[in-house]
Amino acid sequence: MYSKHQKNSNHQSTGSRNGPSQSPFKKQPRNRNGEPVKLVTNLREIIFKEGFKIFKYNVIVTYITMKDGGKTETFVEVSKSARKDSQLEQDKIRSFKVVKEAFNLISQLREDRRPRFYDCQGCLYTFAMFLKPSYSITLKDGISTIPTFVRASCQITRSRESFEITVEDIKNTVSKYPGNENKSLLYALKTIIEGMMNPDTAFLAPDGMLHLINGKTVGMGSMEFEEGILRSSAGIKTEVKTLESAGIPKVFVSHDLRNDLFHPEKAPLFEVLASFVGFRNDLEATSTLAKKISNAVSGLDFTLNYGDYPDLQEDEVIFKIDSFSKSANEVTRTFANKEMSWREYIKAKEGIELKYPDLMTVRAKRQDGAVFYFPVELVSLYPAQKMTPERMINGEQHDVDLYYGGKPYITKRYTDDMVKAMFLESAAPGISFGKQLELRGIVLKKPKIVFRNGSAQTFLQPVSLKRWTVVFGRKEEVEDLVEMLLEQWSQHGMEVAYPNVDWMGQDNNLEVVFQKAQKREKQLLLFVTNSRHALQKDIEWMEHKYRMPTLSIDLKVARKMVEDKVVKLDLADQVNKKTQGINYAIYSDVFRNGNDLVISISFSEQSAKYANYPLAVGFAANTSNHALVFTSEFLYSNSDNVDSGAVITEIFQKCLTATQKNRGVLPKRLIVYLDEVPEEEFWRIDHHYEPSCSEACSQMGAEYSPQTTMIVATQKHNERFYKVDDKGLIWNPEPGTIIDHTAVSPVFNEFYHIGPSMSCKSTVKPAKYTVVYASDPVDMEHLEQLTNDLCYWNQLKSELINVPAPLDMAQKEASKGKQFLIDNGGPIYMEDGEVDLTETNAKYGYGSENRK
Repeated sequence: MYSKHQKNSNHQSTGSRNGPSQSPFKKQPRNRNGEPVKLVTNLREIIFKEGFKIFKYNVIVTYITMKDGGKTETFVEVSKSARKDSQLEQDKIRSFKVVKEAFNLISQLREDRRPRFYDCQGCLYTFAMFLKPSYSITLKDGISTIPTFVRASCQITRSRESFEITVEDIKNTVSKYPGNENKSLLYALKTIIEGMMNPDTAFLAPDGMLHLINGKTVGMGSMEFEEGILRSSAGIKTEVKTLESAGIPKVFVSHDLRNDLFHPEKAPLFEVLASFVGFRNDLEATSTLAKKISNAVSGLDFTLNYGDYPDLQEDEVIFKIDSFSKSANEVTRTFANKEMSWREYIKAKEGIELKYPDLMTVRAKRQDGAVFYFPVELVSLYPAQKMTPERMINGEQHDVDLYYGGKPYITKRYTDDMVKAMFLESAAPGISFGKQLELRGIVLKKPKIVFRNGSAQTFLQPVSLKRWTVVFGRKEEVEDLVEMLLEQWSQHGMEVAYPNVDWMGQDNNLEVVFQKAQKREKQLLLFVTNSRHALQKDIEWMEHKYRMPTLSIDLKVARKMVEDKVVKLDLADQVNKKTQGINYAIYSDVFRNGNDLVISISFSEQSAKYANYPLAVGFAANTSNHALVFTSEFLYSNSDNVDSGAVITEIFQKCLTATQKNRGVLPKRLIVYLDEVPEEEFWRIDHHYEPSCSEACSQMGAEYSPQTTMIVATQKHNERFYKVDDKGLIWNPEPGTIIDHTAVSPVFNEFYHIGPSMSCKSTVKPAKYTVVYASDPVDMEHLEQLTNDLCYWNQLKSELINVPAPLDMAQKEASKGKQFLIDNGGPIYMEDGEVDLTETNAKYGYGSENRK
């Protein structure tokens, strides 16, 4: 989402329109306005032996190869690689290999048996200095299989940036000015801790996650999925950070249990494809199954498995799967000045007779953009590639989460056992780890939920549904369904007229249904669909395209609705919310008037496969005449506009203009939730986002200057909290639990909020909120209660959700916007190849009219 632009090394807080920013300068007292609760965490203090020092050495590993027919030498530093994904892993292997050989051949280094920890990308850490400040060596034999390889050079030089672990060193790892903190010590400690891995029990995945070689060693099994030949692997994510502690900042390590899916090591791509139901040896790239398979494997790296290629080790040429194309009998290439099919080419050049010449080929892209085609049977997947959510086409992640999502005490036990099995604490003398941090949290009171007439059965503002249509598939009508819905919805206070009934067209064509509904100004389309038709995405796109509210229920569910009251109740909640009714209100002591405008912003995640697509930016705000009614939408933007804050200006202008129009006045206070901004990008909020907010406010009037607070919300952190009862048993903390001390930032006002625990059978993960900017001193009690109250405003169930309702809405809008581009073949481009944001927003976004 964020590009890595160079930031100002002399950065200071920009401050607000009325003076310097307050929240980063002054920590506010902890909130004590709640029921206290005893908690234990997965945080352990890193304890250093007195006088403990870490020495850093800079490592430069360079590969020298020949080009221009042996006339020119080229130099490539593999110890600071600019490559990505599997190619970066190759360079790490090369760098490690050369450094290991250098230590074997340089006598002073060979005889030094003290611990050393190398990150494979230029940084080596030791607990004692080597005899000399610098070493260098040139290596030739046994280093590389690249045909043009000449030699490799290795230089190891003591850095000026070494650490004696003092209070000041630790304080320097955090800063009240985002971007000025020195993370080198934390990075060194993380490298050292990962270097304490027990190689007999664990392996380090490319993303830095430690995975057990055999989960059964701690009593954990694995899941297997036939389609794709996927197998789960339990892992531990390690983070090192400086926390507030008891007043003096200290360094803590946390280990969190994760579970990922992998293909088998060096899996032949043909075997992966053949595992899909319906696969044939003559499968065409245009078939429905081929498109499904493409979604499951596109973006994966692969190597070639014929001839001398398998013997190249880390020097294998890596390609990335882009899609699939015509068969090896149809795809051509030139060999010996003659154009021939791939089948003929591989026979002529390598003497290989293809077994499946009628099968679609792999279309691949190299990092330089060059396009290649390969028969599937000549390809193997590069090892240790984690399955991403977009490739889990059969909902595998949900199944994995259910399988591993154990009770809190089980999750904690597995995590603790894995840490013991995977790490050798004796590998780093001078470093030890304290007990898991225990602390006190508070449980905030639940806001009062207000229904009409005090009855949860009656909506606060029920909708009058006079024009709506029920849409069935052909010959899939459900008898008495409409009558049941009318009876149920009227009990909630809704005025509901009898609907029209319509049917989807031939081949389940939805366009005609939506065109008729738009012409007749329908308030709602209720679809009853058979799951085998997989129409949900099409319905969502048509809803957006025609600005027509829709709901869809599965045919099997519809047929059971007579017996299942809960399903009917949930559907009533959705209908009233979807058609601009209000199911209930929350009586909040901190949010009861129209003076506050809450804006939530979420950015879609970019993936390698769709790297050229614009970002979808979802946002939600209470801009209507009712202070607690939130509306949402999304727009498309490029990374430059996101990084500079230009898109923030646009969003604030829209929200402020709508608020003034609907309420007649501008809000006195702006509360902004920003979704998943990484800590290393906090400086961007102070440098760009606040000035963008200021610009939008100034356009509403020269004197308009509201109080502004910007909070980053994230669930992508490593911290876990468990409640300990009087008997010492481990449970989930109660919903609404707040932790705002000890385990938080030493400089930013920060707190964790526990959302729904769902049940005692799963382990809850809290959301973390960091106040990165505030124009006025921030009232943490107020902000924590506000956040808690907004988590109850989801309008479907009067129980809290993981994040404030407007942020949840913004997340869904960003996800929806991204999916619309994928489903419709991408954005609209200009003649020069750049994305046309105006046209893309007009076609796929909300455009300039008929906004939600």
